[in-house]
Amino acid sequence: MTLDPLAASRMPPFDEPSEIAVIASVMLEGQRAFDASVAIGIVAESFYVPRNAVVWACLADLSSQGRATDAVTAGAYLNSHGDLEGVGGINALLAMIDGTPTATSVEHYAEIVMERYARRRIIEAARSIERAAFTDADSTAEDIRSKGEFDLSAIKSERRRVRTPREVLSAAMENVDRASVTGCVGLPLGFRIFDTFCGGALPQSLIFISGKAAAGKTTLSRNCAENVARAGGFVGIFSMEQSEDAMWLSIAATRARMSLYHLFNHRLSPEERARLDEAREVVADYPIGIDDMPQTIHSIRSRVRQWAAKHDCKLVVIDYIQAIREHMKFKSVDEKLTAISAELRDLAKETGIPMLILSALSYEGNLRGSGMLGYDAWVHVSLEKKGETNKETGVTTVEVKFEKGRFAPPARPETIYLIGNEGRFCDLEPSEEFDPKGDL
Repeated sequence: MTLDPLAASRMPPFDEPSEIAVIASVMLEGQRAFDASVAIGIVAESFYVPRNAVVWACLADLSSQGRATDAVTAGAYLNSHGDLEGVGGINALLAMIDGTPTATSVEHYAEIVMERYARRRIIEAARSIERAAFTDADSTAEDIRSKGEFDLSAIKSERRRVRTPREVLSAAMENVDRASVTGCVGLPLGFRIFDTFCGGALPQSLIFISGKAAAGKTTLSRNCAENVARAGGFVGIFSMEQSEDAMWLSIAATRARMSLYHLFNHRLSPEERARLDEAREVVADYPIGIDDMPQTIHSIRSRVRQWAAKHDCKLVVIDYIQAIREHMKFKSVDEKLTAISAELRDLAKETGIPMLILSALSYEGNLRGSGMLGYDAWVHVSLEKKGETNKETGVTTVEVKFEKGRFAPPARPETIYLIGNEGRFCDLEPSEEFDPKGDL
């Protein structure tokens, strides 16, 4: 590969007249022009010319204090901070205003500044990828590619449309109306513990499922994914314990009312094989994506964005959070998981996709690794087996404790039932189910 000899000497893309026009508009018109620029995404880093970045930081501070942003006030502020001479003095500020006939086009100039800023960030990310490919001997090519994709995908428009209270309340009432029809305001997961008591999986929410080993966390999360997929919603699953093959076979087995253990340890009768073949044909059309590779927060963010863009992803399942790798050095597991949880929270807010996250428990019975997981959670339920599995029916009673719920779920635990020989949970005891041979 040959490096571009002009890369180092090329001038990064920027438009100084537009930078000056944005600043001058704020000095001329004040808060309206400042708010319009911020809504488009303007920050000090958006300006390539250093003195323009300094002046914008000054205007931003003045605005946050409720003070005027005219040239005289800005000049006094810069002078008090020792920055006035560096930006060219008060005459330079006045010259900016003289060169801008009107402030009514501030949005147009702000868009140009943000476009050039995005291009500079792309160049910076590309050069970072290039440097890592040449010099980072400790990372694999996949690690470099994944981080590079993450860095590039993070470069997006920061513009947020400011909604009026009427618009916000109108959208909220649509959710209320939907709840009156579906029974829950969020995405139905098919279980009373989530849909009735927690409002379903709300957009941007993190739902944690914890429990000791063999408590059924993976089975419950998989059943939720199956229910969403059967209703037509795409589900992305990060399976860091089960392989993709085993996960799909588990989905087919559950549809056929069998367990994965039964498939692997028994000779199927002709009737059982026919049921499994029929189930396989049905679940093959489920809109589910499964990624069973080792994951970092960068690879998760990249894949979730792909699922969102290509499939309008409705739910993400992560099995499980402690298995996410992180190349950064942390002083403790707590510190690592705090960082990962914050990244997942921000990803859910960015994409609007709810996330069902499995977590191990510590010996003390808490979320293993970080108390911050509980703070980031919209809902946290823990599973605990009660009593022995019924040898005749294969049913295990599982107690669900509501550790946290923004909708203030009942303080008392609820009960669900794990039908081990069918690889599924149900809300009612199997003998009370309406149609035990019907669709799941």
